[in-house]
Amino acid sequence: MVNYYQPIVNPLDVNEIKYEALVRIIDEKGSVVSPFYFLDIAKQSRYYAQITQVVMRKAVEFIQKTGYQVSVNLSILDIEEPRIRDYLLEQLSSIARGKLTFEITESESIGDYQVVQNFITQVKALGAKIAIDDFGSGYSNFSYLVDMQADYLKIDGSIIKQILTDQNSWLVATSIVDIANKLGITVVAE
Repeated sequence: MVNYYQPIVNPLDVNEIKYEALVRIIDEKGSVVSPFYFLDIAKQSRYYAQITQVVMRKAVEFIQKTGYQVSVNLSILDIEEPRIRDYLLEQLSSIARGKLTFEITESESIGDYQVVQNFITQVKALGAKIAIDDFGSGYSNFSYLVDMQADYLKIDGSIIKQILTDQNSWLVATSIVDIANKLGITVVAE
């Protein structure tokens, strides 16, 4: 398993350098395998927790080596699993404040809101930021903006890719941006 680091670009400040850690597997032929082909299967096995831990450990090493800000994707399953939660908090305490963002993906519904909110409170106290990933798809709704105490909101690419050709996509995107701005949340277009 390896992390690839995708740049997150701020068009208003090209000197602001951030990255998103993206997990990949290199197969026996040396080909790069997208998580599309293995992550759902891993979620049904004991390997999923190991994937999250490896991604986090490698992201922490990257931050310590480069000093760059990095985002790491977490699922609700990650947050609700005590062993993973404890590992994430332990790793977070070893890096500089403000260098890590947890992007909470919305591929599953939240089983225990209190556990998720406690985790968010803990990581924010340790200097991490929270992003809501893929907003506008899956289980996302506007209550997430309040409940998740988000610093960033990433509008799903399925909405963004059509804003120049589809009036409804434009209206949805601009409405999300307007609400996020009023709540003091920075918006990212995927």
